[in-house]
Amino acid sequence: MSVLTIGDLTLDHILTHGIEQEPVYDDLAHLDYSHTRFRLNVRASINSELLPAGQGGVDNTSPSTIEKSIRHLLAQPRQDLTFTVGGSDSNHTLFNVKAPDVKNGPFPRVHSVVKIAGTETFIIDYSVEFNLVECPDAGDVLQQIASHRWRTNVRINHNFYSTLTTVGRVSLHVDAEFDNLSADSCKSLVLPPIPYGFRRDGIDWVVQEDGLALQYTVIDQEVYLQAPAPATKWDGQYIESTVAPGGGVRLAECRVRLEGPKLSDKGALISTAVDLCVNKVLGPTGVFGKDVVLRGAAVTEHLADNVIEVMVKAQLVGDPARLKALPLNPVRFNTAIPGVPDIAPDPGTRGSAGMKQYAPGFASPCQDVLPLVTVLTGQLSEDAPPPGGTPPSISLVPVLPTDFNSLWVIPLDLGLYTTYLISMIWRHHDHIIQLPIADDQSPVAAVNIKLAQTTSKLFVEWVAEREGGKPKLPHPCLGDPTIVRSKMEIITDQIEPTGDGTQLKYRVSGKYEYNYQNRASKLVSAVPPTMDSSSLDPGIVGYAAEDFQFGILNAGLPGTTGGCEDLSEDFPD
Repeated sequence: MSVLTIGDLTLDHILTHGIEQEPVYDDLAHLDYSHTRFRLNVRASINSELLPAGQGGVDNTSPSTIEKSIRHLLAQPRQDLTFTVGGSDSNHTLFNVKAPDVKNGPFPRVHSVVKIAGTETFIIDYSVEFNLVECPDAGDVLQQIASHRWRTNVRINHNFYSTLTTVGRVSLHVDAEFDNLSADSCKSLVLPPIPYGFRRDGIDWVVQEDGLALQYTVIDQEVYLQAPAPATKWDGQYIESTVAPGGGVRLAECRVRLEGPKLSDKGALISTAVDLCVNKVLGPTGVFGKDVVLRGAAVTEHLADNVIEVMVKAQLVGDPARLKALPLNPVRFNTAIPGVPDIAPDPGTRGSAGMKQYAPGFASPCQDVLPLVTVLTGQLSEDAPPPGGTPPSISLVPVLPTDFNSLWVIPLDLGLYTTYLISMIWRHHDHIIQLPIADDQSPVAAVNIKLAQTTSKLFVEWVAEREGGKPKLPHPCLGDPTIVRSKMEIITDQIEPTGDGTQLKYRVSGKYEYNYQNRASKLVSAVPPTMDSSSLDPGIVGYAAEDFQFGILNAGLPGTTGGCEDLSEDFPD
């Protein structure tokens, strides 16, 4: 004789029609065993004489109340279920299900009255469905995660950066032992690690309505350089510029923006950004106070978010080698930034290269639970941080001194030019006078008469300003005995302290006037002391007749070059 107990109701006069058993696999790939679905089909006799009064809440005052009560009781889901065959002891118990089962059951499926015998007896067919995981070894402990499968989509943009989108589904078990666990407790076990050279841009979690599945989407974006810890996202610019001819005054400016996690230390972000900017401004070989002088700095804090911005501006020593090109040193560009991890290695065929068909993290509901990173690699790799962690990052070595004021000190033996400007004015006097003609009938109103040979004069005006040392002044001697200085005027401005009061600033200006014994035949530009003039090609600093273009001054006026003098005598090659 078989006995079926549902909740508090016991049916002990039953005929077993069958027990259906179906293994169920994971929802996504249909490869991993999840549990076994059972369906028990029985026929039972219900009679007021066979049911003790009030058993299981059955009202047995009449046949109609009996059938109604039993129908109600047998229709309730998630009730304990026991099914024994041939006896009442545990050795004869075929199923003993504690509600809820691993899929929130048991669930009643069929309750049909197939026959009414007389007025007291009802013959019913009843089916109940329940789900069990039966681990083969007695020592196995049922795990909450039934299965875990995922897929990875790879998108490569026009700059060959990959975007990895991982979509996964975790099927969960429900059991009395898991009352204090939820889908959230599984996140740290299934979250894929951040690939090296990538930034995690977002995670979407979806908990299924019945709580039996957890779906996630993870987006990882490949980056040129990873953000330095503790930042999760960063951006920056490095600029070199000049405000004086020839690169006499060169400026370097670095701007860095760091975004950090919600609970990270904003002070650590500021310190990291300052170190990044200072390292970049110094360059590969720079030293503060020798090659670089700090000119300004700013820190911006975003109050509504964990974001900071840092700007550092410095002045660089003039480089004579920059004359024939832009006033910058290419060596200072495209260099590694201390504190920022190296560029991720190119996987070759990009995106999916090296991706194997890994075994799922939870292939059996009876196995031990391991984090996903361990399943993928077999061991925790240095290149693969724990799930949910941050990418590897190089530790920063602070470069700032304890005394911040020393960054602004300009040594006396250095001196940086803030202004050096020389203007040279050549003046040719042809000694031609205009004589008017009184005759109204004359075809011209005046005649031009040359009284003497053409003479030349040179006027030089210059300004030199330097901080931390006296500027080098242009010597008035031109080294040509045919060019005689006729006047000299020099103005020395008062010495003033620099803005921070640590050094002195010098400013000197002057005017020189020269008379040429012969007609001037060389037109050149001056070269400031911030450049090496000894190795310059004369063609770079000098001008010849061919450098003068007809049509610039007489645009819109009638005339041809036929009436113009030949300038080759004045300005030969």
